[in-house]
Amino acid sequence: MTHRNDHIILDDLDEQGQHFESIGFPTSPISPTSNVPTNNNTTLGSNPSVTNKKLKSEVWKIFDRVERIKQDGTKEIKVICSKCGDELAGGPSAGTNHLKRHMLNSCKRKNQMDIRDFQQLGKDKEGNLTTFIYTDANARNEVVEYLVRAEHPFTFVEKHDFTGMVQRGFTPQYKGFSASTAKRDIMKSFKFYKEKLKSILHAHSGRFCLTSDLWTSRNKLGFLSLTIHYIDSNWNLNKRIISFKMLESPHTGYNIANLISEELQYWGITDKIFSITLDNATNNDTAEMFLKEKLSLPLHGTLFRIRCCAHILNIIVQDGLSNLSSSVEKIKDIVRNINSSQARYELYIKCCMELKRNKKNINIDVPHRWNATYLLLDSAIKYKDVLNLYYSHLSQNSRCPLEKIEEHDWMLAELVRDFLKVFDDSTKIFCGVYYPTSCRVIIQLTNICAKFSKFYGQTFGIFDETLDLMRQKFDKYWGDIPLIFGMAIILDPRFKIEELNVFLEIIYNDEVEKIQKTIQSFQNSMTQLFDYYGNAYKNFDIGAQTQNTRSSLSSTSSLSDQEEQNAYHMVKRRREQASSVTSGGLSEFQRYLNQPLLEIDEE
Repeated sequence: MTHRNDHIILDDLDEQGQHFESIGFPTSPISPTSNVPTNNNTTLGSNPSVTNKKLKSEVWKIFDRVERIKQDGTKEIKVICSKCGDELAGGPSAGTNHLKRHMLNSCKRKNQMDIRDFQQLGKDKEGNLTTFIYTDANARNEVVEYLVRAEHPFTFVEKHDFTGMVQRGFTPQYKGFSASTAKRDIMKSFKFYKEKLKSILHAHSGRFCLTSDLWTSRNKLGFLSLTIHYIDSNWNLNKRIISFKMLESPHTGYNIANLISEELQYWGITDKIFSITLDNATNNDTAEMFLKEKLSLPLHGTLFRIRCCAHILNIIVQDGLSNLSSSVEKIKDIVRNINSSQARYELYIKCCMELKRNKKNINIDVPHRWNATYLLLDSAIKYKDVLNLYYSHLSQNSRCPLEKIEEHDWMLAELVRDFLKVFDDSTKIFCGVYYPTSCRVIIQLTNICAKFSKFYGQTFGIFDETLDLMRQKFDKYWGDIPLIFGMAIILDPRFKIEELNVFLEIIYNDEVEKIQKTIQSFQNSMTQLFDYYGNAYKNFDIGAQTQNTRSSLSSTSSLSDQEEQNAYHMVKRRREQASSVTSGGLSEFQRYLNQPLLEIDEE
């Protein structure tokens, strides 16, 4: 028992209660305010009936009991809040409910705790160690951001005792808020970041690449997405979805182009577009034509339209798989059968146990996704013995719905699996959004063509027929490689024109004339592009540099040695820039081509 401000404080408080921490009160007591009466206080220890009883309620971590002598000489027990100093009734008959109400509603310092009670070390969003201080505003912002990232509904904050869970498990000061408040905060945040992005795009001096796609929802409504890709001043590749809107019927090329054009005008970037990636639908061909008329594009739009490479791969592989339906379908059927009922799945597990194999779920095929077929074959081939045993068990029933998978079916499936791997790898690379992909296209096309050559003449004639179908579709779309992909390889310091020739030899089967014609086309386009940018940015670069030089030279009549060196440096730099621009950018381009190639790092 200790004394503080002449009050008698009991030390035998319950140390396991947690309730009052949940309303914002730390368990370490803070000295009461100076207006607490201190006269005529007497030690409670003289009253055995009071002191011998252990105080179990959590409130005694916050309240101090004192015994006071009144003017008539009688004694009374009072309870004093250690936070605000208010005096409340005490004694055995007073109970503790009024103390709890005081803490929840009446305490003047309920939300003004000592900052030391809330400070602790933590990490910010960048991972840096910092002093963390809890605030309601920060907690609310974090919850709202979590809802967006986790794609939870607004009502998530009201369900499953979310508020109570946060209070009990993380921070007792958290107050919670309604779904309506969450909605308002999210919309407010959305508008804020939208305007912020709008200002960033408006200030960006470079050009933007677009990707667009069309989806149909469950209720048969069409939605068009528009994503923007650009490199910022720090050479970081950025991706932002700037539109996701319903596209009114009919989904014609004109309507698609009109919606895209409206969005570009809203964002103020109509004159900053470089290219757009679309799939191979016919309406996109019409949309391309209308957009070219509305946009200001380099080289008259010859680099504007890019056909989605992943979509083309899907078309190529689907044509090939349709020719192998007999053998591949047998494997698909047995996998479907395993997943058709609990009894059959349990039989599959039993077969795994008999062969001492780990239980593994085999990927289910998705008709419109060829890579699902690749993953199914890859999983099924590894469990070939299990599936054969499963069929033998199932075939004991005279009504077995499955065809037996013969050995030649498995051999053909392995060929298909091995061949499709390069398409699966290429699809993953083409679908990247946080690294450049245009410079990787020709490399992947080279790998695919090398696989064509390797797998021709295998044991199965039907597989050669499949390769012929796939190669025909490949040549339809990539028989003439789009300019943008060849230019990207030239601008890759690991390859340039020298190694581009190696890639084209494999893709075009050593057709020398076609290879030379293609390389010349790529090189001419690069020259034209340098001319375009040289003319477009000539006044901007040189004018700004000249103005800065003149202002520097006229700002002082006498220059120090360091300043004179800077002035000479600026003049020299201006001459170098003028030399590059006046030659249409060719001198810089030629110097780049003449530099040695960088080492190839496959990682």
